[in-house]
Amino acid sequence: MPRTSFRYVVALLCSALATPNLLASSHIEGTITHVGSGLPLSGVRVELYSVEFFFGFRLVPHPTQPFFVSDENGHYIFSEITPGNWAVRAEPAPPLLPEFWPNYPCITYESSCGFLSLGNYAQVHVEDGQTTVADFALAPPGRIEGTVISTDSTPISGASVHAGGETTSSWTLSDELGHFAIEGVAEGAYTLTARGAEGYLESDPVWPVVVLPEQTTDGVVITMTPAASISGTIHEQGLQTTQFFMRLMAEMSPADPSEPRWQVQLPLSAGSGSFSFDRLPAGTYYIYTDGGASYRDSLYESVDCPGYSCEPDELHLGTPITVAAGESVTGIDLSMIPSGSISGCVRAAADDAPLEGVHLTSYFTALIPPGNTIHVDSRDAVTGADGCYEVTHVATGSQIQLSAVSEAGHWIQTRSGLSVFDDTHLNDINFSLVQGGGILGRILDRPGGSPVLARVGVSWEDGALYEPGRNFERFLNSDENGNFGTFGLQDGVYRLTFDLDPDSIGPTLCYRDDPIRPLAPVGSSPDACTSIQISGGIPVRDLAVFLEPGLILRADFESIEP
Repeated sequence: MPRTSFRYVVALLCSALATPNLLASSHIEGTITHVGSGLPLSGVRVELYSVEFFFGFRLVPHPTQPFFVSDENGHYIFSEITPGNWAVRAEPAPPLLPEFWPNYPCITYESSCGFLSLGNYAQVHVEDGQTTVADFALAPPGRIEGTVISTDSTPISGASVHAGGETTSSWTLSDELGHFAIEGVAEGAYTLTARGAEGYLESDPVWPVVVLPEQTTDGVVITMTPAASISGTIHEQGLQTTQFFMRLMAEMSPADPSEPRWQVQLPLSAGSGSFSFDRLPAGTYYIYTDGGASYRDSLYESVDCPGYSCEPDELHLGTPITVAAGESVTGIDLSMIPSGSISGCVRAAADDAPLEGVHLTSYFTALIPPGNTIHVDSRDAVTGADGCYEVTHVATGSQIQLSAVSEAGHWIQTRSGLSVFDDTHLNDINFSLVQGGGILGRILDRPGGSPVLARVGVSWEDGALYEPGRNFERFLNSDENGNFGTFGLQDGVYRLTFDLDPDSIGPTLCYRDDPIRPLAPVGSSPDACTSIQISGGIPVRDLAVFLEPGLILRADFESIEP
Protein backbone atom coordinates (compact mmCIF):
# COMPACT_ATOMS: atom_id res chain seq x y z
CA MET A 1 0.00 0.00 0.00
CA PRO A 2 1.38 3.50 -0.82
CA ARG A 3 2.37 5.57 2.19
CA THR A 4 -0.25 8.29 1.50
CA SER A 5 -3.06 5.74 1.40
CA PHE A 6 -1.94 4.20 4.70
CA ARG A 7 -1.93 7.62 6.40
CA TYR A 8 -5.38 8.30 5.05
CA VAL A 9 -6.76 5.04 6.45
CA VAL A 10 -5.20 5.67 9.87
CA ALA A 11 -6.60 9.20 9.99
CA LEU A 12 -10.07 7.98 9.01
CA LEU A 13 -10.00 5.28 11.72
CA CYS A 14 -8.93 7.74 14.42
CA SER A 15 -11.70 10.14 13.32
CA ALA A 16 -14.26 7.34 13.59
CA LEU A 17 -13.11 6.38 17.07
CA ALA A 18 -13.34 9.99 18.23
CA THR A 19 -16.86 10.52 16.86
CA PRO A 20 -19.62 10.21 19.55
CA ASN A 21 -22.18 7.36 19.28
CA LEU A 22 -20.15 5.38 16.75
CA LEU A 23 -19.42 2.86 19.51
CA ALA A 24 -22.66 1.55 21.03
CA SER A 25 -23.13 1.46 24.83
CA SER A 26 -25.44 -0.72 26.94
CA HIS A 27 -27.62 0.18 29.93
CA ILE A 28 -29.78 -1.38 32.65
CA GLU A 29 -32.52 0.81 34.06
CA GLY A 30 -35.85 0.48 35.76
CA THR A 31 -38.42 1.81 38.21
CA ILE A 32 -39.02 0.66 41.79
CA THR A 33 -42.61 0.68 43.05
CA HIS A 34 -44.64 -0.64 46.00
CA VAL A 35 -46.49 -3.83 45.05
CA GLY A 36 -49.70 -2.80 46.82
CA SER A 37 -50.06 0.90 46.00
CA GLY A 38 -48.01 1.01 42.81
CA LEU A 39 -46.36 4.25 44.02
CA PRO A 40 -42.66 4.85 43.18
CA LEU A 41 -40.13 4.25 45.94
CA SER A 42 -37.25 6.70 46.29
CA GLY A 43 -34.01 6.18 48.22
CA VAL A 44 -33.86 2.45 47.50
CA ARG A 45 -30.34 1.10 47.05
CA VAL A 46 -30.02 -0.97 43.86
CA GLU A 47 -26.91 -3.17 43.54
CA LEU A 48 -25.32 -4.43 40.29
CA TYR A 49 -23.37 -7.71 40.07
CA SER A 50 -21.69 -9.53 37.22
CA VAL A 51 -22.66 -13.22 37.05
CA GLU A 52 -19.68 -15.56 36.86
CA PHE A 53 -19.39 -19.34 36.95
CA PHE A 54 -16.64 -20.68 39.21
CA PHE A 55 -17.53 -24.12 40.65
CA GLY A 56 -21.09 -22.79 40.70
CA PHE A 57 -22.53 -19.33 40.10
CA ARG A 58 -21.13 -16.38 42.00
CA LEU A 59 -22.01 -12.68 41.96
CA VAL A 60 -19.25 -10.05 41.79
CA PRO A 61 -20.04 -6.35 42.47
CA HIS A 62 -19.52 -4.02 39.49
CA PRO A 63 -16.05 -2.44 39.92
CA THR A 64 -17.12 1.17 39.14
CA GLN A 65 -20.94 1.14 39.52
CA PRO A 66 -21.65 -1.21 42.46
CA PHE A 67 -24.95 0.51 43.39
CA PHE A 68 -27.43 3.27 42.52
CA VAL A 69 -30.02 4.98 44.77
CA SER A 70 -33.44 5.44 43.18
CA ASP A 71 -34.60 9.05 42.64
CA GLU A 72 -37.91 10.69 43.58
CA ASN A 73 -39.57 8.90 40.67
CA GLY A 74 -38.24 5.50 41.79
CA HIS A 75 -35.92 5.44 38.77
CA TYR A 76 -32.40 4.01 38.63
CA ILE A 77 -29.90 3.43 35.80
CA PHE A 78 -26.56 1.67 35.29
CA SER A 79 -25.05 3.18 32.15
CA GLU A 80 -22.32 2.12 29.75
CA ILE A 81 -21.91 -1.42 31.00
CA THR A 82 -20.49 -4.27 28.98
CA PRO A 83 -22.83 -6.80 27.31
CA GLY A 84 -23.36 -10.08 29.15
CA ASN A 85 -25.21 -11.50 32.14
CA TRP A 86 -25.83 -9.32 35.21
CA ALA A 87 -27.77 -9.56 38.46
CA VAL A 88 -29.65 -6.60 39.96
CA ARG A 89 -30.83 -6.50 43.57
CA ALA A 90 -33.03 -3.92 45.30
CA GLU A 91 -32.33 -3.26 49.00
CA PRO A 92 -35.27 -1.32 50.51
CA ALA A 93 -35.66 -0.45 54.16
CA PRO A 94 -37.90 -2.72 56.30
CA PRO A 95 -40.65 -3.73 56.26
CA LEU A 96 -40.18 -4.23 52.51
CA LEU A 97 -38.06 -7.22 51.56
CA PRO A 98 -34.87 -7.19 49.46
CA GLU A 99 -35.38 -8.70 46.04
CA PHE A 100 -33.43 -9.91 43.00
CA TRP A 101 -34.87 -9.14 39.60
CA PRO A 102 -37.14 -10.63 38.31
CA ASN A 103 -39.30 -11.04 41.46
CA TYR A 104 -37.04 -13.29 43.60
CA PRO A 105 -37.38 -11.82 47.12
CA CYS A 106 -35.14 -12.74 50.00
CA ILE A 107 -37.00 -14.86 52.53
CA THR A 108 -36.12 -12.51 55.44
CA TYR A 109 -34.47 -9.15 55.90
CA GLU A 110 -31.12 -10.69 56.82
CA SER A 111 -30.91 -13.54 54.27
CA SER A 112 -28.49 -13.45 51.34
CA CYS A 113 -31.13 -14.55 48.81
CA GLY A 114 -29.04 -17.59 48.00
CA PHE A 115 -26.43 -16.09 45.65
CA LEU A 116 -25.25 -19.45 44.32
CA SER A 117 -28.72 -20.85 43.59
CA LEU A 118 -30.13 -17.58 42.23
CA GLY A 119 -27.21 -17.12 39.85
CA ASN A 120 -28.70 -19.70 37.51
CA TYR A 121 -31.88 -17.78 36.69
CA ALA A 122 -31.97 -14.34 38.40
CA GLN A 123 -30.07 -12.73 35.54
CA VAL A 124 -30.42 -9.64 33.36
CA HIS A 125 -29.09 -10.35 29.89
CA VAL A 126 -27.66 -7.23 28.24
CA GLU A 127 -27.10 -6.96 24.48
CA ASP A 128 -24.56 -4.67 22.85
CA GLY A 129 -25.98 -1.18 22.40
CA GLN A 130 -29.32 -2.04 24.03
CA THR A 131 -31.13 -0.74 27.11
CA THR A 132 -32.56 -3.52 29.28
CA VAL A 133 -35.46 -2.66 31.57
CA ALA A 134 -35.55 -4.32 35.02
CA ASP A 135 -38.45 -2.97 37.10
CA PHE A 136 -39.06 -3.92 40.75
CA ALA A 137 -42.40 -4.16 42.61
CA LEU A 138 -41.37 -4.62 46.25
CA ALA A 139 -43.67 -6.23 48.80
CA PRO A 140 -43.90 -6.35 52.60
CA PRO A 141 -43.38 -9.79 54.21
CA GLY A 142 -45.70 -12.16 56.00
CA ARG A 143 -45.25 -14.37 59.05
CA ILE A 144 -45.45 -18.08 59.99
CA GLU A 145 -46.49 -19.30 63.45
CA GLY A 146 -47.04 -22.79 64.81
CA THR A 147 -46.21 -25.47 67.36
CA VAL A 148 -43.83 -28.42 67.48
CA ILE A 149 -45.24 -31.42 69.36
CA SER A 150 -44.43 -35.09 69.95
CA THR A 151 -46.62 -37.94 68.72
CA ASP A 152 -48.26 -37.90 72.19
CA SER A 153 -48.96 -34.12 71.86
CA THR A 154 -46.16 -33.10 74.25
CA PRO A 155 -44.67 -29.68 73.29
CA ILE A 156 -41.05 -29.93 72.11
CA SER A 157 -38.61 -27.10 72.87
CA GLY A 158 -35.31 -26.43 71.13
CA ALA A 159 -36.41 -27.84 67.76
CA SER A 160 -34.93 -26.13 64.73
CA VAL A 161 -37.86 -25.23 62.45
CA HIS A 162 -36.91 -24.71 58.81
CA ALA A 163 -39.06 -22.97 56.19
CA GLY A 164 -37.85 -23.82 52.70
CA GLY A 165 -39.10 -21.91 49.67
CA GLU A 166 -38.35 -22.14 45.96
CA THR A 167 -34.87 -20.65 46.23
CA THR A 168 -34.22 -19.69 49.86
CA SER A 169 -34.88 -20.83 53.43
CA SER A 170 -35.03 -19.53 56.98
CA TRP A 171 -35.22 -21.10 60.43
CA THR A 172 -35.98 -20.46 64.08
CA LEU A 173 -36.10 -22.43 67.37
CA SER A 174 -39.20 -23.56 69.22
CA ASP A 175 -39.59 -22.23 72.78
CA GLU A 176 -40.41 -24.12 76.01
CA LEU A 177 -44.06 -24.42 74.94
CA GLY A 178 -43.10 -25.72 71.52
CA HIS A 179 -44.17 -22.44 69.90
CA PHE A 180 -42.25 -20.95 66.97
CA ALA A 181 -42.57 -17.83 64.80
CA ILE A 182 -40.65 -16.99 61.63
CA GLU A 183 -40.80 -13.27 60.95
CA GLY A 184 -40.42 -11.34 57.71
CA VAL A 185 -41.19 -14.17 55.29
CA ALA A 186 -41.61 -13.40 51.60
CA GLU A 187 -44.86 -14.24 49.84
CA GLY A 188 -44.97 -17.81 48.54
CA ALA A 189 -45.38 -21.48 49.40
CA TYR A 190 -43.04 -23.13 51.91
CA THR A 191 -42.19 -26.57 53.29
CA LEU A 192 -41.73 -26.70 57.07
CA THR A 193 -39.64 -29.30 58.89
CA ALA A 194 -38.37 -29.60 62.45
CA ARG A 195 -35.11 -31.26 63.43
CA GLY A 196 -32.37 -31.26 66.05
CA ALA A 197 -34.53 -31.75 69.17
CA GLU A 198 -32.84 -34.12 71.61
CA GLY A 199 -34.45 -37.55 71.60
CA TYR A 200 -36.53 -36.98 68.47
CA LEU A 201 -36.28 -37.76 64.77
CA GLU A 202 -36.56 -35.16 62.05
CA SER A 203 -40.22 -34.51 61.30
CA ASP A 204 -42.04 -35.29 58.11
CA PRO A 205 -42.40 -32.15 55.95
CA VAL A 206 -45.51 -29.98 56.23
CA TRP A 207 -46.46 -28.69 52.76
CA PRO A 208 -47.68 -26.30 51.52
CA VAL A 209 -47.57 -23.46 54.02
CA VAL A 210 -48.76 -20.40 52.07
CA VAL A 211 -47.57 -16.92 53.12
CA LEU A 212 -49.21 -13.67 51.98
CA PRO A 213 -47.86 -10.10 52.40
CA GLU A 214 -48.62 -8.48 55.77
CA GLN A 215 -50.49 -11.59 56.96
CA THR A 216 -49.75 -14.27 59.55
CA THR A 217 -50.08 -17.92 58.60
CA ASP A 218 -50.69 -19.59 61.95
CA GLY A 219 -51.86 -22.89 63.38
CA VAL A 220 -49.07 -24.89 61.73
CA VAL A 221 -48.46 -28.11 63.71
CA ILE A 222 -45.23 -30.06 63.20
CA THR A 223 -45.08 -33.55 64.75
CA MET A 224 -41.81 -35.22 65.74
CA THR A 225 -41.43 -38.95 66.50
CA PRO A 226 -39.41 -40.10 69.55
CA ALA A 227 -36.12 -41.68 68.49
CA ALA A 228 -34.83 -45.10 69.47
CA SER A 229 -31.26 -45.82 70.62
CA ILE A 230 -28.88 -48.80 70.79
CA SER A 231 -25.79 -48.76 73.00
CA GLY A 232 -23.09 -51.10 74.27
CA THR A 233 -19.35 -51.65 74.54
CA ILE A 234 -16.58 -53.28 72.51
CA HIS A 235 -14.22 -55.90 73.98
CA GLU A 236 -11.37 -57.99 72.68
CA GLN A 237 -12.42 -61.63 72.46
CA GLY A 238 -11.71 -63.47 75.73
CA LEU A 239 -10.74 -60.29 77.56
CA GLN A 240 -12.67 -57.68 79.51
CA THR A 241 -10.49 -54.87 78.18
CA THR A 242 -12.65 -52.43 76.26
CA GLN A 243 -11.54 -51.29 72.82
CA PHE A 244 -11.88 -47.68 71.78
CA PHE A 245 -11.68 -45.73 68.53
CA MET A 246 -13.55 -48.42 66.57
CA ARG A 247 -15.88 -47.43 63.74
CA LEU A 248 -19.38 -48.90 64.05
CA MET A 249 -22.27 -49.29 61.64
CA ALA A 250 -25.99 -49.84 62.27
CA GLU A 251 -28.06 -50.99 59.33
CA MET A 252 -31.82 -51.38 59.40
CA SER A 253 -33.41 -54.11 57.32
CA PRO A 254 -36.84 -52.89 56.15
CA ALA A 255 -39.88 -55.13 56.46
CA ASP A 256 -40.44 -54.69 52.74
CA PRO A 257 -37.38 -56.10 50.90
CA SER A 258 -37.99 -53.69 48.02
CA GLU A 259 -37.38 -50.73 50.33
CA PRO A 260 -33.78 -49.44 50.70
CA ARG A 261 -31.78 -50.19 53.84
CA TRP A 262 -31.38 -47.38 56.34
CA GLN A 263 -27.80 -47.05 57.54
CA VAL A 264 -26.04 -44.89 60.10
CA GLN A 265 -22.33 -44.79 60.95
CA LEU A 266 -20.57 -43.81 64.16
CA PRO A 267 -17.10 -42.42 63.45
CA LEU A 268 -15.41 -43.92 66.54
CA SER A 269 -16.28 -45.58 69.81
CA ALA A 270 -15.51 -43.58 72.93
CA GLY A 271 -12.35 -43.88 75.00
CA SER A 272 -14.15 -46.21 77.39
CA GLY A 273 -15.04 -48.56 74.54
CA SER A 274 -18.70 -47.55 74.76
CA PHE A 275 -20.87 -46.58 71.84
CA SER A 276 -24.43 -45.36 71.33
CA PHE A 277 -26.58 -45.04 68.23
CA ASP A 278 -29.06 -42.27 68.96
CA ARG A 279 -31.96 -40.86 66.95
CA LEU A 280 -32.72 -44.14 65.23
CA PRO A 281 -36.09 -44.79 63.58
CA ALA A 282 -38.01 -47.74 65.02
CA GLY A 283 -37.03 -50.96 63.27
CA THR A 284 -34.76 -54.00 63.22
CA TYR A 285 -31.00 -53.39 63.08
CA TYR A 286 -27.73 -55.27 62.66
CA ILE A 287 -24.74 -53.78 64.50
CA TYR A 288 -21.19 -54.41 63.31
CA THR A 289 -17.74 -52.89 63.69
CA ASP A 290 -14.91 -51.94 61.39
CA GLY A 291 -11.95 -53.55 63.09
CA GLY A 292 -9.45 -51.40 61.23
CA ALA A 293 -5.91 -52.67 61.00
CA SER A 294 -5.76 -54.62 64.28
CA TYR A 295 -9.01 -56.59 64.42
CA ARG A 296 -11.39 -58.41 62.21
CA ASP A 297 -14.81 -56.89 61.64
CA SER A 298 -17.41 -58.25 64.03
CA LEU A 299 -21.19 -58.65 63.95
CA TYR A 300 -23.25 -58.49 67.15
CA GLU A 301 -23.44 -62.04 68.61
CA SER A 302 -21.51 -63.57 65.74
CA VAL A 303 -17.91 -64.74 65.89
CA ASP A 304 -16.76 -62.44 63.11
CA CYS A 305 -17.57 -61.35 59.60
CA PRO A 306 -16.70 -63.91 56.90
CA GLY A 307 -13.89 -62.85 54.63
CA TYR A 308 -12.52 -60.41 57.21
CA SER A 309 -14.84 -57.54 56.20
CA CYS A 310 -18.57 -57.29 56.83
CA GLU A 311 -20.62 -57.09 53.65
CA PRO A 312 -24.33 -56.16 53.38
CA ASP A 313 -25.32 -59.65 52.21
CA GLU A 314 -23.69 -61.19 55.31
CA LEU A 315 -25.45 -59.15 58.01
CA HIS A 316 -28.09 -61.85 58.49
CA LEU A 317 -25.31 -63.94 60.10
CA GLY A 318 -25.48 -61.64 63.13
CA THR A 319 -28.25 -61.23 65.69
CA PRO A 320 -30.96 -58.65 64.83
CA ILE A 321 -31.91 -55.96 67.36
CA THR A 322 -35.48 -54.62 67.26
CA VAL A 323 -36.27 -51.24 68.83
CA ALA A 324 -39.56 -49.35 69.11
CA ALA A 325 -40.02 -45.58 68.88
CA GLY A 326 -38.53 -43.95 71.97
CA GLU A 327 -37.02 -47.25 73.21
CA SER A 328 -33.38 -47.51 74.38
CA VAL A 329 -31.72 -50.92 74.03
CA THR A 330 -28.52 -51.29 76.08
CA GLY A 331 -25.94 -54.01 76.64
CA ILE A 332 -25.22 -54.61 72.96
CA ASP A 333 -21.61 -55.70 73.43
CA LEU A 334 -19.33 -56.82 70.61
CA SER A 335 -16.31 -59.10 70.77
CA MET A 336 -13.35 -58.32 68.48
CA ILE A 337 -10.91 -60.93 67.16
CA PRO A 338 -7.27 -59.84 66.83
CA SER A 339 -5.64 -60.23 63.45
CA GLY A 340 -2.37 -62.09 62.87
CA SER A 341 1.02 -61.36 61.29
CA ILE A 342 3.54 -62.95 58.94
CA SER A 343 7.29 -62.34 59.13
CA GLY A 344 10.45 -63.61 57.49
CA CYS A 345 13.38 -62.58 55.30
CA VAL A 346 13.95 -62.23 51.56
CA ARG A 347 17.28 -63.16 49.94
CA ALA A 348 18.68 -63.49 46.45
CA ALA A 349 18.89 -67.07 45.23
CA ALA A 350 22.17 -66.39 43.41
CA ASP A 351 24.33 -65.34 46.39
CA ASP A 352 21.99 -65.44 49.44
CA ALA A 353 22.37 -61.66 49.87
CA PRO A 354 19.54 -59.86 51.69
CA LEU A 355 17.23 -57.91 49.37
CA GLU A 356 16.17 -54.48 50.59
CA GLY A 357 13.05 -52.70 49.37
CA VAL A 358 11.10 -55.81 48.38
CA HIS A 359 7.33 -55.28 48.67
CA LEU A 360 5.42 -58.02 50.53
CA THR A 361 1.65 -58.21 50.12
CA SER A 362 -0.70 -60.68 51.80
CA TYR A 363 -4.06 -61.52 50.25
CA PHE A 364 -6.94 -63.21 52.02
CA THR A 365 -9.51 -64.84 49.73
CA ALA A 366 -12.68 -66.69 50.76
CA LEU A 367 -15.58 -68.12 48.81
CA ILE A 368 -18.70 -67.17 50.75
CA PRO A 369 -22.34 -68.01 49.94
CA PRO A 370 -24.77 -66.66 48.91
CA GLY A 371 -23.62 -65.66 45.47
CA ASN A 372 -20.12 -67.17 45.81
CA THR A 373 -18.69 -63.71 46.44
CA ILE A 374 -14.90 -63.56 46.66
CA HIS A 375 -13.66 -61.29 49.46
CA VAL A 376 -10.08 -60.05 49.42
CA ASP A 377 -8.18 -58.12 52.08
CA SER A 378 -4.57 -57.09 51.52
CA ARG A 379 -1.80 -55.90 53.85
CA ASP A 380 1.67 -54.66 52.90
CA ALA A 381 5.23 -54.42 54.20
CA VAL A 382 8.67 -53.61 52.78
CA THR A 383 11.95 -55.37 53.62
CA GLY A 384 14.64 -53.40 55.44
CA ALA A 385 18.39 -53.40 54.96
CA ASP A 386 18.61 -56.90 56.48
CA GLY A 387 16.07 -58.18 53.94
CA CYS A 388 13.53 -58.98 56.68
CA TYR A 389 9.85 -57.95 56.91
CA GLU A 390 6.74 -58.25 59.02
CA VAL A 391 3.25 -57.99 57.54
CA THR A 392 0.98 -57.06 60.44
CA HIS A 393 -2.81 -57.00 60.85
CA VAL A 394 -3.21 -59.92 58.49
CA ALA A 395 -6.72 -61.26 58.02
CA THR A 396 -7.17 -64.58 59.79
CA GLY A 397 -8.05 -67.61 57.71
CA SER A 398 -6.59 -70.55 55.82
CA GLN A 399 -6.35 -69.07 52.33
CA ILE A 400 -3.54 -66.56 52.67
CA GLN A 401 -1.27 -65.78 49.74
CA LEU A 402 1.94 -63.81 50.20
CA SER A 403 3.73 -62.20 47.25
CA ALA A 404 7.25 -60.75 47.22
CA VAL A 405 7.94 -58.25 44.43
CA SER A 406 11.03 -56.13 43.80
CA GLU A 407 10.47 -53.73 40.94
CA ALA A 408 14.07 -52.52 40.88
CA GLY A 409 15.57 -55.96 40.27
CA HIS A 410 12.49 -57.54 38.65
CA TRP A 411 12.17 -60.28 41.27
CA ILE A 412 8.86 -61.90 42.12
CA GLN A 413 7.62 -64.94 44.04
CA THR A 414 4.34 -66.03 45.66
CA ARG A 415 3.67 -68.32 48.64
CA SER A 416 0.15 -69.79 48.77
CA GLY A 417 -1.89 -71.81 51.25
CA LEU A 418 -0.68 -70.03 54.40
CA SER A 419 -2.92 -70.23 57.47
CA VAL A 420 -3.26 -67.39 60.00
CA PHE A 421 -5.80 -67.91 62.76
CA ASP A 422 -6.87 -65.91 65.81
CA ASP A 423 -3.91 -63.78 66.85
CA THR A 424 -1.48 -66.18 65.07
CA HIS A 425 2.00 -65.02 64.08
CA LEU A 426 3.71 -66.93 61.28
CA ASN A 427 7.47 -66.59 61.49
CA ASP A 428 10.28 -67.61 59.12
CA ILE A 429 8.16 -67.31 55.97
CA ASN A 430 11.25 -66.72 53.88
CA PHE A 431 11.77 -66.10 50.18
CA SER A 432 14.70 -66.99 47.93
CA LEU A 433 14.16 -64.86 44.84
CA VAL A 434 15.49 -65.58 41.38
CA GLN A 435 15.96 -62.52 39.23
CA GLY A 436 13.35 -62.57 36.50
CA GLY A 437 13.06 -61.21 33.01
CA GLY A 438 10.15 -59.37 31.46
CA ILE A 439 8.23 -58.61 28.30
CA LEU A 440 7.51 -55.02 27.27
CA GLY A 441 5.68 -53.90 24.19
CA ARG A 442 3.21 -51.63 22.53
CA ILE A 443 -0.02 -52.34 20.61
CA LEU A 444 -1.01 -50.17 17.62
CA ASP A 445 -3.75 -50.56 15.03
CA ARG A 446 -1.06 -50.30 12.32
CA PRO A 447 2.60 -49.21 12.06
CA GLY A 448 2.74 -45.57 13.16
CA GLY A 449 -0.98 -45.70 13.97
CA SER A 450 -3.18 -45.27 17.02
CA PRO A 451 -2.71 -47.16 20.34
CA VAL A 452 -4.98 -50.09 21.14
CA LEU A 453 -6.43 -51.08 24.52
CA ALA A 454 -6.33 -54.85 25.01
CA ARG A 455 -6.07 -57.53 27.67
CA VAL A 456 -2.75 -59.33 27.35
CA GLY A 457 -2.21 -62.89 28.56
CA VAL A 458 1.31 -64.12 29.37
CA SER A 459 1.63 -67.91 29.73
CA TRP A 460 4.12 -70.74 29.77
CA GLU A 461 4.44 -72.74 26.60
CA ASP A 462 3.08 -76.15 27.50
CA GLY A 463 0.55 -78.66 26.25
CA ALA A 464 -2.45 -76.90 27.75
CA LEU A 465 -1.67 -73.46 26.37
CA TYR A 466 -4.19 -73.69 23.58
CA GLU A 467 -7.17 -74.41 25.79
CA PRO A 468 -8.79 -70.98 26.39
CA GLY A 469 -8.87 -69.86 30.01
CA ARG A 470 -6.41 -72.48 31.29
CA ASN A 471 -2.83 -72.25 32.49
CA PHE A 472 -2.35 -68.54 31.84
CA GLU A 473 0.18 -67.34 34.39
CA ARG A 474 -0.63 -63.64 34.26
CA PHE A 475 -2.98 -61.08 32.71
CA LEU A 476 -2.36 -57.39 32.17
CA ASN A 477 -3.91 -54.50 30.24
CA SER A 478 -2.35 -52.09 27.80
CA ASP A 479 -2.59 -48.43 28.81
CA GLU A 480 -3.96 -45.43 26.92
CA ASN A 481 -0.74 -45.30 24.87
CA GLY A 482 -0.97 -48.98 23.96
CA ASN A 483 1.96 -49.88 26.25
CA PHE A 484 2.01 -53.14 28.19
CA GLY A 485 4.67 -54.88 30.25
CA THR A 486 5.33 -57.42 32.96
CA PHE A 487 8.42 -58.37 34.96
CA GLY A 488 9.44 -61.16 37.30
CA LEU A 489 9.36 -63.89 34.63
CA GLN A 490 11.58 -66.90 35.10
CA ASP A 491 13.69 -68.09 32.21
CA GLY A 492 11.67 -70.07 29.71
CA VAL A 493 9.47 -69.95 26.65
CA TYR A 494 6.33 -67.80 26.74
CA ARG A 495 3.36 -67.12 24.52
CA LEU A 496 1.27 -63.93 24.34
CA THR A 497 -2.44 -63.64 23.63
CA PHE A 498 -4.55 -60.54 23.05
CA ASP A 499 -8.21 -60.00 23.83
CA LEU A 500 -9.53 -56.75 22.37
CA ASP A 501 -12.84 -56.98 24.24
CA PRO A 502 -12.71 -59.11 27.41
CA ASP A 503 -16.47 -58.68 27.92
CA SER A 504 -17.38 -60.09 24.53
CA ILE A 505 -17.32 -63.62 23.19
CA GLY A 506 -14.93 -62.68 20.42
CA PRO A 507 -11.75 -64.68 19.77
CA THR A 508 -8.59 -64.38 21.79
CA LEU A 509 -5.70 -63.87 19.35
CA CYS A 510 -2.17 -65.30 19.46
CA TYR A 511 0.94 -63.19 19.12
CA ARG A 512 2.43 -63.68 15.64
CA ASP A 513 5.84 -62.86 14.25
CA ASP A 514 4.84 -63.58 10.67
CA PRO A 515 3.49 -60.92 8.28
CA ILE A 516 2.33 -63.51 5.76
CA ARG A 517 -0.01 -65.87 7.57
CA PRO A 518 -3.29 -64.46 8.90
CA LEU A 519 -3.88 -64.05 12.63
CA ALA A 520 -4.89 -67.24 14.44
CA PRO A 521 -7.26 -67.48 17.41
CA VAL A 522 -6.39 -69.41 20.57
CA GLY A 523 -7.37 -73.04 20.00
CA SER A 524 -5.42 -73.40 16.78
CA SER A 525 -2.41 -75.63 16.46
CA PRO A 526 0.66 -74.76 18.57
CA ASP A 527 2.65 -73.53 15.59
CA ALA A 528 0.06 -70.77 15.01
CA CYS A 529 1.59 -68.73 17.88
CA THR A 530 5.11 -67.31 18.06
CA SER A 531 7.31 -68.20 21.04
CA ILE A 532 9.10 -65.57 23.14
CA GLN A 533 12.28 -66.70 24.85
CA ILE A 534 13.32 -65.28 28.25
CA SER A 535 16.89 -66.14 29.32
CA GLY A 536 19.34 -64.78 31.86
CA GLY A 537 16.70 -62.58 33.47
CA ILE A 538 16.97 -60.12 30.55
CA PRO A 539 13.67 -58.46 29.56
CA VAL A 540 12.44 -58.49 25.97
CA ARG A 541 11.90 -54.80 25.25
CA ASP A 542 11.53 -54.51 21.47
CA LEU A 543 8.08 -56.02 21.04
CA ALA A 544 5.66 -54.14 18.77
CA VAL A 545 2.20 -55.50 18.04
CA PHE A 546 0.13 -54.30 15.07
CA LEU A 547 -3.48 -55.39 14.73
CA GLU A 548 -4.31 -54.22 11.18
CA PRO A 549 -5.06 -55.59 8.63
CA GLY A 550 -5.73 -58.76 10.63
CA LEU A 551 -2.05 -59.50 11.36
CA ILE A 552 0.15 -59.36 14.45
CA LEU A 553 3.73 -58.50 13.52
CA ARG A 554 7.02 -57.96 15.33
CA ALA A 555 9.24 -54.94 14.80
CA ASP A 556 11.94 -52.99 16.62
CA PHE A 557 11.08 -49.76 18.42
CA GLU A 558 12.39 -47.69 21.33
CA SER A 559 12.32 -49.32 24.78
CA ILE A 560 9.20 -48.76 26.87
CA GLU A 561 9.18 -48.72 30.67
CA PRO A 562 5.54 -48.96 31.89
